[in-house]
Parts: sequence; structure tokens; C-alpha cells
Amino acid sequence: MSTVRDIINGAMRLLGVLSRGQTLQDGIEQDCLVVLNELLEAWSIEHLMVYAFNRATYSLVPSTSSYTLGAAGTLVGTRPSYVEGAKVIPVGTTTEVDLELLTPTQWQNISLKSTQGTFPTALFADPGTTTWALEVWPVPTTAATLVLYTRDPITAFTSVGQTITLPPGYTEALKYGLAKKFAPEVGREAPPDVMQGAADAKARIKTINKEVLYTEYDAYIPRATRPYISPQQVYSGNM
Repeated sequence: MSTVRDIINGAMRLLGVLSRGQTLQDGIEQDCLVVLNELLEAWSIEHLMVYAFNRATYSLVPSTSSYTLGAAGTLVGTRPSYVEGAKVIPVGTTTEVDLELLTPTQWQNISLKSTQGTFPTALFADPGTTTWALEVWPVPTTAATLVLYTRDPITAFTSVGQTITLPPGYTEALKYGLAKKFAPEVGREAPPDVMQGAADAKARIKTINKEVLYTEYDAYIPRATRPYISPQQVYSGNM
């Protein structure tokens, strides 16, 4: 298994800072660790670079519409990078019912936000700095269960000796990405092959992480067909 130090040394070899068998001073290693974590933070807001898809459930409080989601939120959990979808499980059932994810304009256009209902039918999710602000509507009168489907951020590294536990492809992308990003700090320009390697590695990850979209049509609705027009009709003008 590769370690963070392996990524750092590999990146420095790509830049020609190190030869095989050489190692970096501790101070430079720590600088590289900071840059690596900056890369992970940047990737965590690139939708197709985030690999962790999560489902989590939270108990709603009757007569309460406003919540925060995060390590220090009223709903305690990881602050997600994205809220992909939301459901609600009404009291006494195990069935997930769709919640409409509202845009800021849609939330603004709800004039009576204090409207009550047995369980909510819509959710407005607003990303904040350390917690997400969540508003459910209508205000539930029962302790329904909120289900959130999220993309969670990539966890930062804590030390250069840490073992890498990322999906395939990320180690390569981090090595080339670090070389590209760290080059100015060592007074060098990243070679073209390093720039291309960084782009190619990210492209491969995004290809794996992208969601395949399917289209459906009602089998009972006949497909539209065009009438056959013969060449003779075209040239004679009898169309």
C-alpha cells in the first residue's frame, strides 16, 4: 500500500527535485502535505471527483422546520459536499417518500413558511461554512425521519506516513496533481508531460464517477413516424 510520503516523493521525482533513493527534508514534506490537503479540499467541490455517496437518516422534531447539518449541527454528521437527494419516512411506515429539493427562488416564493403538515414534502438545503442549513416544508407535526443522500468530502491526510485508502486512480492523480501545484514553490515549471498526466488522471476518475443517465418512454405511446417520401415525389414536387 502506498503512503502519503510515496506520493510526495513521486511528485518530486516528476519535477526533477529528487532522484530515485533520495528523500526530502521534513519541512518540505510538511509543505507538500499541506498542498496535498488543499488538492483534496478542491476536489471535494468538484462533483465528479467526489466518490463517497452516503445515505443517512435523521429524526425530525415535531413543530420544528429549521436544522443544521454538520459535526456541530442540530443534525450531527459529516458536512456533505453536495446534497444529491432527500426523502422522508412518515411515522408508522418504512417507505421513503420523495422530498422536493427547492432552489433558493422556490424557497423564497413560499409565502407561508409556517404551514404545518403531518410530514414535509419539500426541503431547502443551503450550504454554509461548517454546517448546512436545512429547512423542511411544511412544518412536520410528527417525528418523521429525514433521509439524505449526499456526496461527502474526501478526508484530509493527517501525516506523511499515513497509508493511502482511496479508490483506484486517486494515488496517480494526487502524485501528478501535487507535482503540478508544487512546482512554483520549488522554482520550477511543471513539464508538459506532468501537466498532461495530471489532466489525464483526473479525467479517468471522472469517467468512473460519472452517473449514467437513462431515458424512459411510455410503451403505450406510439413513436412518431415520418411518412415515406419517394425520390419521384421529391423531384416532381408532389409532396
